Amino acid sequence: MSINQTSIDMNMAAVTTNFYQEMIDLVHEGQIPESRIDESVERIMQMKKDLGLLDPNYMQNIYDPNAKVGTDEDKAKALAAARESIILLENNGILPLSPNNRLRVLLTGKPTYPCTIVVPSHSFPRRTWK
Repeated sequence: MSINQTSIDMNMAAVTTNFYQEMIDLVHEGQIPESRIDESVERIMQMKKDLGLLDPNYMQNIYDPNAKVGTDEDKAKALAAARESIILLENNGILPLSPNNRLRVLLTGKPTYPCTIVVPSHSFPRRTWK
C-alpha cells in the first residue's frame, strides 16, 4: 500500500534515520507526489494550531520549573496503568514468569531489533539522532 492510499501524515517512531531521505527520494522518483506531502503538512499544522501548540505563549503556559517527573507517585500510576492494560490471550501455565524458574524467553525476528520497534523512538526523549 502506498502513502497515497493511507491517512498517515507523520512518522513519530522512525526506526532508522534514513526515513526522511527515503521520503525525499520517493518524491524525486515520482512515486509520491509533492502535493501528498503538502496535504500531510497542512493537516499536521492545522492539528497543532487547533491544540494551541503554535501559540506564542504555549511553553510558558505548560512549563513549570518546579515540576517533578518520575516521582514514586508517577511510577505507581504508570505501573497501575500497565497492569490494567495487559491482555493475556492464552496462558497454559507459563505466566507469571518466576525468577526461580529456569524458563527462558527468546525474542527473534525483525520486530525484535532494534529496540525502537518494541519501544518506539518517542519513548526515548534523549535520542542522539533526532
